[in-house]
Amino acid sequence: MNNLLSNKTQNWLESISEGAFKGLLSSFPFLGTFIGAYEGHANFRLDEFLKQLNEKISKIDDKKIDKAYCLSEEFYDLVNKAIRIRIEHRSKHKAQFIVNLIAETIQRERDKDFDTSIKEIFLTLLDTMSDSEQILLANFANGNYKDKTREFFYINEDKLTCIALDSLYSKGIIKNTVTWANTIEFSYLGEEFIKYIKILTELDKL
Repeated sequence: MNNLLSNKTQNWLESISEGAFKGLLSSFPFLGTFIGAYEGHANFRLDEFLKQLNEKISKIDDKKIDKAYCLSEEFYDLVNKAIRIRIEHRSKHKAQFIVNLIAETIQRERDKDFDTSIKEIFLTLLDTMSDSEQILLANFANGNYKDKTREFFYINEDKLTCIALDSLYSKGIIKNTVTWANTIEFSYLGEEFIKYIKILTELDKL
């Protein structure tokens, strides 16, 4: 079992839950109860995340892990961003995406088409997404809505899915243009994000 996340690293990760936000709140005595609840949720999510990450990494052969990259400043920034997003969101879908992203990134044979800078963009995008948007994108990635039109969703899908679809349009993930077949087309950003979702889906099999 890999011990990539040492106690020292875990202490650093735990410190992320304490920062400017906590310091700001502590200046208002009447928010003491809220601070306690905030810390409780943050610590629970962090502990759960570290457990999931350790379980995932333990299934990867030591020889496949790029230990030099794991000690780099580039990787530090990526993990720092990923942890912040995980702590701020209760979504289990986001948590699984982040765990898989890190597990894919630490491997020597990680996909070279998606460098750290691109993954940081994907994390920023993930940070703004609802569960419904993420599930919808996963369905597109799995080919479940191939050749479907926008009207198809409005007629056949529930309100939440339709709102998620419109939100993907507003984020520029889906092209807001009309094709001759009137089918849904993804922007370059959307296509690349879906490609990476497919890569991470393979890690769910570990």
